[in-house]
This record gives sequence, C-alpha cells and structure tokens, in this order.
Amino acid sequence: FSLVARKVRHESSGGMRGKQFQMAGSKGTVELIYIASKGKGLQHWNLQNSLETIADFQSLSPLKVASRLELLLTPGQCYEKLNVNNFEIVNESAGEDDPHIGCGFIPENFILSILGRRKSARKFDSIQVRIFAPKLGIFKGMLVTKPGISKIQ
Repeated sequence: FSLVARKVRHESSGGMRGKQFQMAGSKGTVELIYIASKGKGLQHWNLQNSLETIADFQSLSPLKVASRLELLLTPGQCYEKLNVNNFEIVNESAGEDDPHIGCGFIPENFILSILGRRKSARKFDSIQVRIFAPKLGIFKGMLVTKPGISKIQ
C-alpha cells in the first residue's frame, strides 16, 4: 500500500473544524488514505505516474503537494462543469503592491452562471474555488471578476 493523502480534522464543541481553527486541548483525527499499488492479483502500476496525470506535482514543494492532495479529501459541490477550453494560463506580471497577486480571474458571465442569474448574484465580484482539472492541475483560491476576458485565468 502507498500513502496518497492525509487530512487532519480537529473537533471542537461546535463539531468538526479545519486545522486553521485548532485550539489547545482539542480532540481530532487524522484521516490517512492508502491505495493498493502492488500485490498478488494486482496489475503493477506507478502511483506517482498516475498522480502526474492529474497535476504537475513534481514542480511543487512537498508541502504544497500534501496540501493539494488534501483538497481531494475536502467535501465540496460542483456548480459548473468546465473543460480545458474555459481556462487560460497567464504569467503573473503585476507589481508587489498589487492586491490581486495570487488571485485568478473569472469572466463576469461565468460568475453569474455559477451563482445563478438572480439579482443578488450581481453583488458578488469574487468567489472562492477548488478546481480539479486533469490537464491543468489542482487549484485553490480566489477568482475575481475581470471585464474583457472570456476565459478563467
């Protein structure tokens, strides 16, 4: 068996909370996910090569890889199914004082599609996302609306 990912869950009086809310004396659990990668009756395959079809984990630090794999264990909802053509990879060229460093951008019509076309959806100019795109990678963070674009950047 090979360890694929781990998820730390800390319990408080209000139920389960993420590790960022860990308090002294809190109870918690560590969820470990293993996968059978070789053995009698199993076709031999390489876990690392399989994971590389999901994202370019070799280009990330070990801590970032663990963080991205942990996202696979986080519950979520799929609001919109997109394909590789809905994305555009751009280089960050903003200055250090730009508040959007590290943020992605989303076309205004995409955010309306995801949140629904009701009037209240127009109040939002950003959303927090988890994106799993086998040809692009695993992304986590904020997408801010940007006029004049047609793809998620």
